[in-house]
Amino acid sequence: MAQRRRRHVQPAGAVCTDQALRCRESGEAKALFFNLSGHGRFDMAACDSYFSGLLGGCAYPEEAIRAALDRLPKIP
Repeated sequence: MAQRRRRHVQPAGAVCTDQALRCRESGEAKALFFNLSGHGRFDMAACDSYFSGLLGGCAYPEEAIRAALDRLPKIP
């Protein structure tokens, strides 16, 4: 069986940085967006644990929720 070559995937932050440097060199103005998320391996393990019922419930006090919401900026 032939070995599969692994394709190097550049992280989104590096791709965005490379593009920003190209824009700086060319003088072109662009809005660059990328999604920064956790490592999929750990995210998927937590998701699997949750859906398998391995994670216990977590009670969060209602007053703590209200206090956190009160600290959010008021947007008209």
